[in-house]
Amino acid sequence: YRSKRLEALIEGRPVIVVHNGRVDHKAMRKTQMTIHELESSIRSQGCAGPEEVRFAVLENNGHITVIKKPTDA
Repeated sequence: YRSKRLEALIEGRPVIVVHNGRVDHKAMRKTQMTIHELESSIRSQGCAGPEEVRFAVLENNGHITVIKKPTDA
């Protein structure tokens, strides 16, 4: 509650695993996430694959938040 450093050690910090359609393999290894898990989460949120994702963030609770790239309309 009082110490942000201790909080980060206990709870962890969100990790960006996809940025502008590119998978960050270093972050994937660090979080021990497989590409299959990532792609499944991306598909479950309405994207066909990482190329359609602006950001994908692995949250502290293990959930992946996906922010889609803007569509050209």
